[in-house]
Amino acid sequence: MASLLENKTINGVCRVRLTPRQNDCSFLAGANSYTLDSPLELSITPEAGSVGEIEKEKLNGVKCFYRPETSYVKSLTIAGKFCEFCPDAFAEFFGWNTYIGGGDNYAIGMPVGVNNNNACAPTGVDKFSMEIIAPVAATGGICTSTTGGYVKIIVPVMFNVMPGELPFANDDTLDFSFTASAVGDNGTYGNGPFNDFGGGTGTVLENDGLIIENLPVGFTMPAASCTPTPVPTQAGA
Repeated sequence: MASLLENKTINGVCRVRLTPRQNDCSFLAGANSYTLDSPLELSITPEAGSVGEIEKEKLNGVKCFYRPETSYVKSLTIAGKFCEFCPDAFAEFFGWNTYIGGGDNYAIGMPVGVNNNNACAPTGVDKFSMEIIAPVAATGGICTSTTGGYVKIIVPVMFNVMPGELPFANDDTLDFSFTASAVGDNGTYGNGPFNDFGGGTGTVLENDGLIIENLPVGFTMPAASCTPTPVPTQAGA
């Protein structure tokens, strides 16, 4: 019911879940999905498509027809910043390399000057779903059981993930920021595993690139962890 979202305030962010998607936008059972704790910053900015004009003019210079083209949302730009470091999650998200040595030795490597993405290949273009779980109409502490409910903001297909500046300073922690793009091509949204409507089923139009869903009463907040959760098999797969 629409009334479940009416007159509510969205107060911050509790969790951000990142789930990889295959080149055809489907989910791969067994792949690593990461649920990260509340970020420092997170924004979603609609980018407008180019707006032109259609104009006709008589040979005597008098205009006989004019119509501006309709504007539209061409894509979304997502930007965020995390203060907690989850190396495996960031390595997969940014397309970095991981190295494991003896004992506790571990390293990650950021490729520089190498473009491994090929849009014509069946693999190689990294896509993700991003689910943002936010509290609404909080009556107590944010992200607690006394919160008045939750909404889930979903970006079904996100790509072109780019790490941001890594600022080292003596008066702050090292934050990890990113930007990414998203388009209205949600592929198999609604076909699981994490992207089904809470408490029900429904059909989502393919071009819906941003979805805001009221979560049902009794929703269980997923735990934030650097340990990945295996992606379950899609419904109907």
